[in-house]
Amino acid sequence: MPNIRTSLFQMRLLADNLESKLVKPTRFQKAVYAVALAVIVCAATLGWLRLRQPSWGNRVYRIGWTVSPPFQVRGDDGKPTGLAIDVVREAARRRGINLQWVFWQDSSESALKRKATDLWPLITVTPERLKTFHISEPYLESEYNLLVRADSPYRKVQDLATAMIGVANPSIDGWHLRHHLPNERPLVRPLVQNVLEDVCQKRADAAFMDAYVAISALLDQRACADHPFRWIPFPETRSRLGVGA
Repeated sequence: MPNIRTSLFQMRLLADNLESKLVKPTRFQKAVYAVALAVIVCAATLGWLRLRQPSWGNRVYRIGWTVSPPFQVRGDDGKPTGLAIDVVREAARRRGINLQWVFWQDSSESALKRKATDLWPLITVTPERLKTFHISEPYLESEYNLLVRADSPYRKVQDLATAMIGVANPSIDGWHLRHHLPNERPLVRPLVQNVLEDVCQKRADAAFMDAYVAISALLDQRACADHPFRWIPFPETRSRLGVGA
């Protein structure tokens, strides 16, 4: 009978001999294998996500709008149009999302809070609103300005520190004004055209609004044709806007 201890010793020698002949992967090779595996997994995941179409079902989302040129206006056919509406409508079409446009005469906040609409095409991002609403990543950024009569003595923002300033969007415009001109006296009006008329008739010293709205209002301005406006930049203030829900 063979000696058990001798047999075990011979088996150990054989195993050591085989191990010495195997090529062990280096640390660099292990890293390459790990990276390659990660790339394959990521590529497979991205491919699945690309091929997978979102299922929105037949649900129709109510989206509010109001008259706020140039972003939201009433077209010749009575249907909503404008920069923001056209952008959101096209984005929804590409994603297969069904929208029902609902006209709302009050603010975007009131429409969402009362659940009169599911979405709003353009809403300003503020810390307070983010506590209540979900707002998409901003797709628009705007600057603000002051409009005064060209024959007025006002030349810069500081000249209007205690002035009567008209606003048509108190929830946002008023917030910005209080932050930079805490001693100004706001004059809230329902429409931008009303704000400009107040400046024309000297019921207000200036009008405060974002640059896009100001340009649109000036192009459509009729009540103050004999009194041109002076544009005072308000560079300290910017707004970021997205879709609200």
